[in-house]
Amino acid sequence: LFNMILSFPFIVIDYLENGKTGLPKSDVLSYSLEGGAKVIIRPSGTEPLLKTYLFVCSGKEQGEIDFKNIKDTLDSMLLK
Repeated sequence: LFNMILSFPFIVIDYLENGKTGLPKSDVLSYSLEGGAKVIIRPSGTEPLLKTYLFVCSGKEQGEIDFKNIKDTLDSMLLK
């Protein structure tokens, strides 16, 4: 899904695949984006919700732009 919508290169880590992360299996997807940004998506343990975490690594001005661009893309995908 992301590879059809995100306009930036990324690497995905699926935490359900054994041996890939060195961590216990978990229902988590981690997308590492170009420039050091990261999006982590996981289900809530108590509610029927998806939780998303967005990390941006850049200066304040560019970080705010990057954050807004990524957030807007996620919102358009997940809030339909």
